[in-house]
Amino acid sequence: MPPKSTKRSLTWNFSDLFKSDDDPAIQTKRAEITKATNTFVKNWKDRTDYLKDPKVLEKALDEYENWTRFYGYGGDEAYYFGLRFTQNQTDTSVKAKSQLAEDFSKEIINKIRFFELNIAKIPPAEQPKFLKAKELESYKHFLEMAFAEAKYLLTEREEMIMSMKSTTAYNNWGEMTETFLVKEERNGQDFSTLLTSMSSSDKKTRDEAAQGFNDILNKYAEIAEIEINNVVNDKKTNDIIRNVPRPDITRHMADDMDSKAVDTMLEAVEECF
Repeated sequence: MPPKSTKRSLTWNFSDLFKSDDDPAIQTKRAEITKATNTFVKNWKDRTDYLKDPKVLEKALDEYENWTRFYGYGGDEAYYFGLRFTQNQTDTSVKAKSQLAEDFSKEIINKIRFFELNIAKIPPAEQPKFLKAKELESYKHFLEMAFAEAKYLLTEREEMIMSMKSTTAYNNWGEMTETFLVKEERNGQDFSTLLTSMSSSDKKTRDEAAQGFNDILNKYAEIAEIEINNVVNDKKTNDIIRNVPRPDITRHMADDMDSKAVDTMLEAVEECF
């Protein structure tokens, strides 16, 4: 039998973000983010001079960096409810508020999406001018990454569609299976505690935890299979729409890796098997 008390009592303190799930500061922060985003959109949405003049682009990028640092991608609300949902994935109230935070984050991102898309699609013949500009030296790598990604980007409206569909086509599937798993218990231990117990120095504890863990996985194996197939098909569809030549290249770009370097590493490892 496992020890009498196998559940660890942890105290989570998110007060540096918000005092509670209903903290009025959440709406105050939303208003600040919305105002800052609308100001940036008003300043740059209808302009094209920053796509031609490095000095103007420097000013735009300075403002964009400031927006990203203090307001970007949903701000503290998205981070807070992401932590709260991780803390308790079975709480329907937290789940609902986490979804609202995600919806707000997507709304903000879609408003400002035009900026990076416009920069990425600066004509190749013009790109060296910006990469060599002294004013843009601190943004050089950002521009290099944006230019490299350009060939796989869609129009602003199409990118918005891709973003909005991601929740139902990808995110919800993973959350569904994960929610099922965290609700399960075996021998008085929940799923996360079973994972910890499988590393116990006591063999009996390890074996019992492993048996319970495998029993839970077997219960949801068919559901997990459907989830994985759906996620793979969503990824395949996205790659076809974007004309991505290989499935891992966008991940390499996100990780700031050269696909050739990855291939070389794989070849070296395989040769040493």
